[in-house]
Amino acid sequence: MPRPAFKVPAEKSPATSVQEAARVLGLRRVPANELELADMAREGLPSATLSRLSGSLGWTRAALIEQLGIAPRTAARRLTRREPLSTAESERVLRLARVLTRAIDVFESQDAAKQWLQEPSTALGERKPIDLLATDIGTEVVLNELGKIDYGFFA
Repeated sequence: MPRPAFKVPAEKSPATSVQEAARVLGLRRVPANELELADMAREGLPSATLSRLSGSLGWTRAALIEQLGIAPRTAARRLTRREPLSTAESERVLRLARVLTRAIDVFESQDAAKQWLQEPSTALGERKPIDLLATDIGTEVVLNELGKIDYGFFA
């Protein structure tokens, strides 16, 4: 039987994606599903997730904080006092973690995923995928592009 010319992606359950994002963030309590993850975001993720995510991305914590749009003094205070992130900050952290885990799945390599996030993409109007993650719409565009890549469609 001939092999397909491109990888046929395995469908992952939302729970698997949630668990992968929780792993990247170093969450002690792994949510069972997206609803639990939404509850955790509303309550505020631990500020320590900033350090874990910056490590996963290979970025400095300062670069991550800037990317997430968190004021440096606010981040420093939350980290020092071990305060949880705000709901909005938690959502931005989760947005980045979800895209990173999806990119790792698509490229089958954390290094390749990180590189793809940082490089301008023709399919994204010569924008870097990471720069589109500031909004939900931009995030959906990036996730859709990852889906196309996963199914073997390169624009």
